[in-house]
Amino acid sequence: MEGVFLVQLKINVLKLSQFEKKIKYQMEIQ
Repeated sequence: MEGVFLVQLKINVLKLSQFEKKIKYQMEIQ
């Protein structure tokens, strides 16, 4: 179970970092 949890955690972190990059990118455009 722990392994699956860690994998999901890593995926969530990756999604969050991509989400932040998109926000920063949009902020720079405006």
